[in-house]
Amino acid sequence: MGSAYDFTHGNLLLHLIYEGRKDGLAYLLFLAFFWAYERVTEPRPQAQGDGRIEVKTDGRTLYLAADEIIYAEAAGNYVELHLATKPLLIRGTLSEFEKRLTGFVRIHRSRLLNPVHMKSYVATSSGDLRITLSDGREIVASRRYRDALLNK
Repeated sequence: MGSAYDFTHGNLLLHLIYEGRKDGLAYLLFLAFFWAYERVTEPRPQAQGDGRIEVKTDGRTLYLAADEIIYAEAAGNYVELHLATKPLLIRGTLSEFEKRLTGFVRIHRSRLLNPVHMKSYVATSSGDLRITLSDGREIVASRRYRDALLNK
């Protein structure tokens, strides 16, 4: 009573460890609080209920309506989205885009088609289909995926 409590008994190293632990815990508590605050207050990406998909290309984010995409084609580790204006090269897999692009039909191992843009098709002697698109381009559909396209 009335005397100072010195649990370190004059040992400077124990005193530094004790004070450092207290300060370190307080610092971690502040970090955890600010991390949680950022997570709660950061804006959430809005779900696109109007059929648009988000694509990132050339350092920018675009929101494309599914009708804008005529067809998608695999290009190595990328997917080339063919639009009416110009093609867009996006990093990803074709199977990933097949899940995202509802209503599209796989017509080839490396190609997805938006059936809205299919103007006509002609069967070739090998069983493949030559499809004419709404913009006049022609693409080939593999006979392996022929039934999926014709039953759509």
